Amino acid sequence: MYFFSPPAVLKWIAPDYVHWSVEDGTRKIYLTFDDGPDQKVTPQVLNILESFEARATFFCLGNKAEQNPGILENIILKGHATGNHTYSHANAWRMSRAGFYSDVAKCNEVFRSSLFRPPYGNLPFAGLKELAKEYKIIMWSLMSYDFDQRVDPDRIVSGFIRQTKPGSVWVFHDSAKARESCLNALPRLIEHFMKQGFIFEKLEAKKL
Repeated sequence: MYFFSPPAVLKWIAPDYVHWSVEDGTRKIYLTFDDGPDQKVTPQVLNILESFEARATFFCLGNKAEQNPGILENIILKGHATGNHTYSHANAWRMSRAGFYSDVAKCNEVFRSSLFRPPYGNLPFAGLKELAKEYKIIMWSLMSYDFDQRVDPDRIVSGFIRQTKPGSVWVFHDSAKARESCLNALPRLIEHFMKQGFIFEKLEAKKL
């Protein structure tokens, strides 16, 4: 079973400096993408966003950014934000504290951002408060599961339409395995919510 919205208990046990939504009284949706930039998928995502004049935040992997510097630059030039998603998609629950934070720092050497999202949503148990001093830690309101071929794009669309609220943070993936579902569902959802008066905005960086 898939839960587009994270279980309430996860939000309850997480510290208050971990952000699941951005509720400021405005009709905004914060569209985010993980695991890129990808040579083929990210440019197609950027074209969709441009066609709707929508803004988004790309949580990039350091190794993918090294491989695709031009695409990373284009993300920024088109008015979107970038975020740190570690260098190698590091899993905080399956490696040492030192190893995980080294991977985060290595990504920051490739490109700098004060936004951070842990791969798999696995928040590190140790040192999280210290991480929050340097980064705004962003989780999500709705996860698309676009990377899983068992989840039909129509189900993503209907689930997001049903559960989205002002300030929701959406997660899609600009990666090869998510390509079909992401590119199918994304324009349909953006069009639907824009007709409802929503604006798609990028996340604000942490003020240090």
